[in-house]
Amino acid sequence: MSTSILQSILHKSKENKEIISIWQYNTDKGSLVGYITEINEEYIGFRHFTRFGKQDGIIFIKVANIKNIDFNDDYVKVMECLIEYSDIIDKPSDFSINLNQAENWQFNAI
Repeated sequence: MSTSILQSILHKSKENKEIISIWQYNTDKGSLVGYITEINEEYIGFRHFTRFGKQDGIIFIKVANIKNIDFNDDYVKVMECLIEYSDIIDKPSDFSINLNQAENWQFNAI
């Protein structure tokens, strides 16, 4: 991947908080999904999201270790949706069970 193309993708991700997927050399863990928060010549700060769309912190990645970047593909689009709706998808349930002392409490719970 050309350095100028790589740099333009990274800067676009930072400026627009555009979600990208980064593949690195020498790792079998798959890609990292998120957006760029900081850039310098050697490292990037990368706001990482879990596969469930939840923020997982900032990872510092050496630019020379970037093997490939995916953007605007099906997986990235799904992740954008998960990130946008993660609070709704993972909304805590209002369900509660009253475990009273009645003899048939199991049937009341159902």
